[in-house]
Parts: sequence; structure tokens; C-alpha cells
Amino acid sequence: MRPLLHSVFVRVWLICLGCLIGMPAMAIEGDDLLVRVSTGLQYESNLFRLPEDAVVPGLESRSDLIAVTSVGFAFERPWSAQVFRASMSVVDRHYADYSQLNGLDHDILLGWRLLHRDRDSFDLTVNQSRQTLGFADARVPGRPIVDTFAIRAGGAFEFVPRWSALAGIGFISTDNSPPSRSVLDYELNYFETGVRYDWRTGSVFDFVWRRQSAEFAQPAAGTSLVNNGYDEDLVGVRMTWQLTEATQVSGRLGIQHRDYRAPALKSQTGPGANLSLVWQPRGAWRVDASIRSELSAAAEINASYAQLNGINVTATWLPTAKTQVRVGFDVLDRAFQQTAAASLVGPARHDLIGAVYAGVSVQPWRTVQVSADWRFERRDSNQDAFDYRANSVFVRIGVVF
Repeated sequence: MRPLLHSVFVRVWLICLGCLIGMPAMAIEGDDLLVRVSTGLQYESNLFRLPEDAVVPGLESRSDLIAVTSVGFAFERPWSAQVFRASMSVVDRHYADYSQLNGLDHDILLGWRLLHRDRDSFDLTVNQSRQTLGFADARVPGRPIVDTFAIRAGGAFEFVPRWSALAGIGFISTDNSPPSRSVLDYELNYFETGVRYDWRTGSVFDFVWRRQSAEFAQPAAGTSLVNNGYDEDLVGVRMTWQLTEATQVSGRLGIQHRDYRAPALKSQTGPGANLSLVWQPRGAWRVDASIRSELSAAAEINASYAQLNGINVTATWLPTAKTQVRVGFDVLDRAFQQTAAASLVGPARHDLIGAVYAGVSVQPWRTVQVSADWRFERRDSNQDAFDYRANSVFVRIGVVF
């Protein structure tokens, strides 16, 4: 614990020094380059998301205290008919008890956009990231991480007023560690085409057909897992719909049809919806709500196919210009319809995951923000081994240059 506290004191001192040095030249709206630095402490009551009666040999404690420091920048510069973007963030986590989980996460993005006649455009984006995954199994040694590489290119061409033709292609690949997680590695490529209608009032509708294919790493010899590779068609609409001056709906709505490579897995068809609503009346309130109904994402299905249905609501209140209070909840219903592992028997797993959270942020100076967040999360499953309860508290201080 003492090395952790020493590390936190050093990080806070560096943040404060940065505040004093950077304050005169910082946080000016319209800056091409913004730099953000923050540090804080995070407490996890159930780090490995274990049920209350779980017994894991060698596990000394379920909880841990984590020192978290992040550094990042965002750059955007228009030039002629082009816009160049770049961003990078690095997050360092230092655990008091489970030092084997210490490490750096990062996210790097490069983007280029070509504009023509204010209606035609071409976008190219490249993204590479490393993320620490949720700690679902305390028996797996090492830090569970996933490296992701993604590239996307797409454009729009207005052929008649308000109507544009759309096309895009993309590629995503993941690499999971430690080696026991390599069965989750996959590559996904896609192309899409469609048309766009622009009301010129802030509302835009894209009618799109997207075809994508995913290939998973083959399971190790002798295991019962099958390859969950698939081909999928998504047909629907992506939208930004300005309902009123204070209300906007955005997201996508359509149908997913998925054909699996493995004969043991049946084709699946279901809704593909992910919609967000923002309501911001005049005053100090804002409400963000989202609904989700779709087949499980590629990284989640190597063990099973699942239907996901969820809702999230967050309310934000600004009692003063420099103080923000937020509260919210989210609920996710996850129903596993079939199992990729032929050796697993019994009823299909069904999880209900819920969380409530609250937070407050205060801006004591123009470029400095102090915040505290609390979250309680629980999962109830028809298979008791997957139940858990967890509390998380995160206190941090940040500065923007």
C-alpha cells in the first residue's frame, strides 16, 4: 500500500505543477491542439467479478486500490478543403495488491477528411488501441488485454439536391493476451453502400446495406470449442434526427441476419437497434437515454451466441457554471440462445446485468477539474456461478492545456 500511496502523491504533485505552468495558455475554445492530463484513485470491491461464495485458490482479496494516470492529446486542423485529425491517450494503472495487472493502455487515432462543395466528402480513419478487459476469471494468470487495429474508408457524393450516394469499407483485427485468451482473436471486414437524405435542418438519414464477415482464431487441438466465424447482413437506417430544438435522436435501426461457419450453429435473424436520445431543455438539465437490441458483438460470441436488450438513462444537472452532478442507471438482458462448446449441457444461460451510478465534477479553476464517481453493479444469472455484486469508486483531478 505504501508504494501505491507514494506513486499517487507523485502523480498529484506533477498534475498540480502542470496546472501552474499551463494555466495562462490553456483551454481556449478553437485551439487546434488540446492536451489532457489526469490522475486519481479507483477502488474496486470485487475486482474479478466473483460470486459471494466463490473459492479461488491463491486469491488473497477480492478488492483492490488502483492508481490511475492518463495523458492524452487531440488535434484537429482544417487546411484548404481538408481536415486532419489525430488523437492519442495513454492510461497507466498501478494496483496495490495485484501488481501482475499493472500496465499501460493506449488509443491512437489518425483521420483525414476531404470536402467538396460542402456536400461531398471522403473520410479515412486508422485506429490502434490496447485495452485491459474486465477481470472475469481470477484463475487466469497475467493481465487480460486486447490489441485492436481498425481502418475505415468511406465517402458520400450528392447526385441530386439533398440525396447522396454512400459507400464504405473497413477492417478490424484483435489480438488477445495471455495465450489462454487467444481463442478470442478475430478478423472482421465489411463493405457497405446506400443513400443519404439531408433535410438541411440538422436531420440526416442514411439508408444502408452492410455486409460483414468475421473469422475467429481456430480453437486449440483437443478442445470442444468450435469456430464461430460468420457472414452477416445488416439492412437499416442510420440517423441524426432533430425532433425539436431541445430533442435529438441518433443511432441505427434495422435487421441483422447472421450465417455461422460451423454446422452446429444455426443462422440467426433479429433486430439491430442502437438508438440514443438527448433532451436538453433550456436551463441546467440534460437527459441522455439509449436503447439497444442486437445480436452479441464479435468479441463476445466465441463461447455463445446471445441476444442483447438494454437501456441506459443518465441525467445531468449544472447547479453552477463550474459544477456538474450526474446520476443514472443501465440494464442489460443477455439471453444465450445456443452454445458453441458442444460439451456444455443444461439450460441456456440468461443474465440480467444492472447498474446505478452517480458522480460530481467541480472546476475550481478554468483548466482544472476535480471529480468523483460511484458505481454499483450486479449480475443475476440462471447459472449461479456467474452472479456477482461490485462497488467502484473513482476520485481524480485533471488539467487541460
